[in-house]
Amino acid sequence: MDFITILLLILKIIFIFLLAVLGLIFVVLCIPIGFEVNLIKDDKISGHANILLFFGLIRFMNKIKLPMVKSVLEVLGKEFKINRMEIKEDTIEDAVDEDTNKLEKGKSTEESTEQNKQRYSINIIQRYKKYKNYKNYKYKKEIKKELITLARRIITVTKFKTAKGTYEITLSEPVKYGYMSAIAAVLIPILPKDIKLLTAYGEDHIKFDFCIKGYIIPLVLLIYVLMFLFSKPVFSVVIKLIFRKEGSYGV
Repeated sequence: MDFITILLLILKIIFIFLLAVLGLIFVVLCIPIGFEVNLIKDDKISGHANILLFFGLIRFMNKIKLPMVKSVLEVLGKEFKINRMEIKEDTIEDAVDEDTNKLEKGKSTEESTEQNKQRYSINIIQRYKKYKNYKNYKYKKEIKKELITLARRIITVTKFKTAKGTYEITLSEPVKYGYMSAIAAVLIPILPKDIKLLTAYGEDHIKFDFCIKGYIIPLVLLIYVLMFLFSKPVFSVVIKLIFRKEGSYGV
């Protein structure tokens, strides 16, 4: 067996191996990913959110009962605990206690007030820089349209087995209420009929109670995400972020 024959044989083996790997990846991308979400929120959030792979042989489960979130990986019926996390919520009482402790350590009320003013000024400056960069970005309207299009495409190709519940959003700021009402108007026609998305003007509050079960094909989801990333406005932002100067936002 000469050298050329051996080389061709090696190339043939490599080609068959790569073809098998690509075929396996394609098959995996065509297997539906299932999901189960059942969440309730009035004062606190409780429920579960699960992802099912390979027709339920592998499950990633999140059991939620704030402030605790428990994550579990289940493979062929055997559970493996991932983590148990406690989510701490900042409250006004905590801030008051912190200020009280500072005063007890010898800091005067004037010093504490001055520090709060300086911290507030720094936050305002940082937010203004972000807003100014975004305001001057010429593709901001196009990006909003692309995000809405992506959301609509994902919802459209998602197959729902069970979808029922309500989602109530109450906002006190007219601008935020206007934006949320516009988003709701876009999503309501493509959401399952038993999902109610309600917006109202009043004291800030979010309340929901829904149960959703369904599946989506990963290959279709990947195609739509790539279409979103390679659209002109989004791709422009990605390029600018990659080559941005240190300390700038690149847009």
